[in-house]
Amino acid sequence: MARLFDGRSEKYASTILEAIGVAVTRLHERSGAYGPLYVFSDMLQVTPGPGGFNFEKHVPRPQDFVSWVKKSGLAADLHNIPLLVCGLHTGQFGLNSAAQATRLHDLWQRTLQSMGAPEIKLYTSCDAAFAA
Repeated sequence: MARLFDGRSEKYASTILEAIGVAVTRLHERSGAYGPLYVFSDMLQVTPGPGGFNFEKHVPRPQDFVSWVKKSGLAADLHNIPLLVCGLHTGQFGLNSAAQATRLHDLWQRTLQSMGAPEIKLYTSCDAAFAA
């Protein structure tokens, strides 16, 4: 997706962050106040290949992921852009435990904060997100 808009050669480094980056680039082309950017995703990052991530199996430490995001050039400028995420993965059991879901929530909270988002709301249910 990123290659379509800015010519980068990496392929699918992070479809989640690439989609946010494209949306934010379009938002910054217009002046004025920004409402929330809505992200509909389970936020389970899967990056194939060496050095990639598979959040379905392991959620890394937030600082490690934030470092990778910055090093990979995937950090969008989220200043003045609030985010509302719905569909965040919930853990059930085993590798997909509630503890993993909590780590996933914390990781994305820290990652989006590191990009300057003034407000971040992470919901597992879109119904709950829009009722709030």
